Amino acid sequence: MAQFVSFEDLQAIIRHEIGKLKRLKRDLSLAEHIPAVDNLSLVVLYSKHLSKQHLENISKSMRESDMIFQHGSHIICLLPGTDKEGAIHLAEGIRDFLGEEGHYIVVTYPEDGESYEDLISSLKLYSEQKGIPIPIN
Repeated sequence: MAQFVSFEDLQAIIRHEIGKLKRLKRDLSLAEHIPAVDNLSLVVLYSKHLSKQHLENISKSMRESDMIFQHGSHIICLLPGTDKEGAIHLAEGIRDFLGEEGHYIVVTYPEDGESYEDLISSLKLYSEQKGIPIPIN
């Protein structure tokens, strides 16, 4: 089951996780691509009809290392060790669970940005393209 975390802590946790991944990659001196060490994905889901029961069911389908932040009609999932394909797979499953009302955006470190600022910039760009409001500045 994923951990529920305060939305106010989102920025600090993302920065921490990126720093941890950079340190691991450097300390292990890995040349090959290993998603568990290389990637961190952020999924932003939007649904007008989000309920507490939806959140509980979604968290049960996720790993203990994952984190869920809620802000109004948005669910933000932080997925350490998950590449874009894995994050999209999870987002599709959650969207199907929420019904046609669910929409999502996925950004992945380092593919969409190598810092918190770059990831959020990519997230904003994708949100504009899809017409999905996001609660992250």
